[in-house]
Amino acid sequence: MTPPKCTPSATQSAYVEPKCGPSVSPWLAATKAKEEATHVHRDGPRDNRNLYLAAEGQVHEGTAAENGVSQSDIMKRRRAKEEQTLKLKVSPC
Repeated sequence: MTPPKCTPSATQSAYVEPKCGPSVSPWLAATKAKEEATHVHRDGPRDNRNLYLAAEGQVHEGTAAENGVSQSDIMKRRRAKEEQTLKLKVSPC
């Protein structure tokens, strides 16, 4: 069995397209075009990490919480914060 040819027959006028293949609804095409126009395109993958948690539990300089903390502990915390910041910048999301 041969597939149907997609040429208009003699009874059809030249401007009518023959039925060949799946039909496309203009409503669906318009809906898809509208969806693509309103969709926000991102440059890369979305970062779903809760980065606000990285600052949880920090002892900030110049606050009352810093008064009872030793100088060596402050230096350790500062170094750990710098390493954490570097890891968060480098690591993929």
